[in-house]
Amino acid sequence: MSLGTQSLINLCMNLKILGVGIISLTETNVHWKRNHVVAMLKSILKDAWPANRIAVCTSESEIDWNADSKPGETAMISVNKLSSVIIEQRQDPSGMGRWTYSTI
Repeated sequence: MSLGTQSLINLCMNLKILGVGIISLTETNVHWKRNHVVAMLKSILKDAWPANRIAVCTSESEIDWNADSKPGETAMISVNKLSSVIIEQRQDPSGMGRWTYSTI
């Protein structure tokens, strides 16, 4: 991921102290279709917020992308009580990887 693992852990702990309910990330530069990358994020989030829901979006292209980083991309993370009331999670249908949303 663009942020180092320790930086991401620190960010999550600081956001937890602030009491956030939703974390919206743009231009994450993370290739969200790589399962080990998503698994790492889920592991880090679980330490801060056992209850969480993640919606991610990545761009589609004909180019085979074999790196964990990828320009652009978005993620939306709902935590604590908000994670249990998510009705729907969607992403940019254009394939450009520009937005992610959750219906609460």
